[in-house]
Amino acid sequence: MVETLDFASRLQRLEDESALRRLVALYGQAIDNREPELLGSLFAEDAEFGSVDGVMRAAGRTAIVDFYRGRFAILGPTFHYTHDHLLEFSADDANIATGVVTAHS
Repeated sequence: MVETLDFASRLQRLEDESALRRLVALYGQAIDNREPELLGSLFAEDAEFGSVDGVMRAAGRTAIVDFYRGRFAILGPTFHYTHDHLLEFSADDANIATGVVTAHS
């Protein structure tokens, strides 16, 4: 089923997509430049972060930043490059989106 949106909703969707793309870009910047304060600002207080293999796991903004502070201490230079953003917005709730960002670092 194709979702039909009015002009204002379509414009809001584009603004939301732009904000999500910016969030991804800021994440790469925070990691590559070793900016824990910026990194923390990107996560909600109750955020959960983890990798598919379970090696990286943290719950809560403070724990996520602490995890990365530990990583920063042992990592060499990093360079994050994002490619496609495949975003799906909920038809039932304009505040919900899911997606996949393809990237390499």
